Amino acid sequence: MRILSHSTVRLSFVALLLLTFAGCTSERVDGDTTIFSFAWWLPTLVMAAGALSFGIGVLLRENRIGWVLIIVGPIAAIFFGPSLWNDKVTLNRERFTQRTGLWFAPKVHDVAFADITSIDLTSESRRTRRGRSTSYYMVCHCRTGQDATVSINDLMKQGAAAKILDVASSYGIAINDHIDD
Repeated sequence: MRILSHSTVRLSFVALLLLTFAGCTSERVDGDTTIFSFAWWLPTLVMAAGALSFGIGVLLRENRIGWVLIIVGPIAAIFFGPSLWNDKVTLNRERFTQRTGLWFAPKVHDVAFADITSIDLTSESRRTRRGRSTSYYMVCHCRTGQDATVSINDLMKQGAAAKILDVASSYGIAINDHIDD
């Protein structure tokens, strides 16, 4: 049984390749506010792939991989796709806000530059089954004595972190790089 023609598979591959080169993140300026978010097509693709995986899983349910697709597909479509729609970093001259996490349990960091005394750039390495994994963080030390530890995730790496640090520098906030290379 032949499900997809070769030309359909090729066209799908070319479309995915073009979307990949289009970039996974977008930067939008609205007045004095810059908003970093994932490109519209990424969450759409995750939700569509989840739905398609479920459909393929139903067709292949006699096989173990079919049941994996039946379970994983809806999880991707219901949890991860909508979460990517909501992930964003908002930056203006007064503050920055990072919203990450699952759509029903988001993590939000809202930090005013006037409250920050210094920023430490840190990293944390850990061993995984596939080798080493390193996570990066901005630890914002506030005048109140509390610290805001902000994850430098994909949105932050694609330009938001650099712009946040530029604004912090313009306020005279000390930036300490403690990242192990």
